[in-house]
Amino acid sequence: MENNAHKILIVDDNDKNIQVLANFLIEENYDVDYALNGFDALDLINSEDFTLILLDIMMPEMDGFEVCKRIKEREKKNEIPVIFLTARTDIDSIEKAFEHGGQDYLTKPFNSNELLARVKTHIELKTNRDKLKNTNKWLEKKVAERTAELEQSMAILESKNNELEQFAYISSHDLQEPLRTVSSFVELLDQEYRGKFDDNADIYIRFILESTNRMRNLIHGLLEYSILGKGRAAERVDCHEILRLVLEDFQVVISESQGEIESGPLPTLNAYPIELKQLFGNLIGNALKYCREGVSPIINISSRKQDDTWEFKFKDNGIGIDEKFYETIFIIFQRLHNKQDYEGTGIGLAQCRKIVELHNGKIWVESIRDKGSEFYFTIKM
Repeated sequence: MENNAHKILIVDDNDKNIQVLANFLIEENYDVDYALNGFDALDLINSEDFTLILLDIMMPEMDGFEVCKRIKEREKKNEIPVIFLTARTDIDSIEKAFEHGGQDYLTKPFNSNELLARVKTHIELKTNRDKLKNTNKWLEKKVAERTAELEQSMAILESKNNELEQFAYISSHDLQEPLRTVSSFVELLDQEYRGKFDDNADIYIRFILESTNRMRNLIHGLLEYSILGKGRAAERVDCHEILRLVLEDFQVVISESQGEIESGPLPTLNAYPIELKQLFGNLIGNALKYCREGVSPIINISSRKQDDTWEFKFKDNGIGIDEKFYETIFIIFQRLHNKQDYEGTGIGLAQCRKIVELHNGKIWVESIRDKGSEFYFTIKM
């Protein structure tokens, strides 16, 4: 930036001092204005934009200290650097100059090179401060605009999610009745006419029954997924009690598979009890289902406190999961195995993620093929 873009105000009651300073600064291509007293200086500062002020101390009616103080009290002018230029050399005057907001202090007679260096330095500092201030304003504006865009996008996304959940609820609810009708008639057909048609007919009927059962389970899972957390409130929940209830549900499966469930200390926390029971049930159910052939399932459940969250770990000795599927398994309707090998709807782990997110937590998995998996999730305290 050229020097003539910077305007300097000289404030001194001695017109000869002003003339010497002005001539010197004009030679350096600075734009210069002057005032012979403090009142005129304040009027000029109000009406014009100055980059720097050279201020004398000893002036009639209002001294330089008071002028500087009033400049620094004005919101839009208080960032103009002030260099005191005076014949006073005592420590008290120097200290008072800085106490009233001065940025620098030079004594008369001044060295022209020193004065020029200090003027240049303070102008550069102010220019950089102004640039930084303008950049910050621009950034704040962009952040505000981006925040507004994100809030709008989040509102639209939330609305779409609510619509999707409502659609899933209505669809799954309305599908149950015609499915029950189909299933009932096929069951009657199987009971009344099994063995009366050819062998192919019996196979077809069995396929229809199996398909309707899978559809029933799918609709039930989708319905449960759509209403997770709806119309319920969090309450104090004892995780040991939740685990006890889940193990009662799986008592037969655990016994038949000769499974072992090990548990360390578990917390009591604020949670949605129905959803938390479903979360525990899904993880334990998967560990029992995806066990290795000929190997009894062993499931270890533990927890630890980390800052403002509880971290849970469900460890099993099952078939494991390839690393490339670590994210895929939490997406609704995503299955890694065919229904002949392992029954399921592809909704269970998606439910787990939704339940964990309902508790402001996150869920992830670490696994080794043919060794087992460790499912982790966090719940905010």
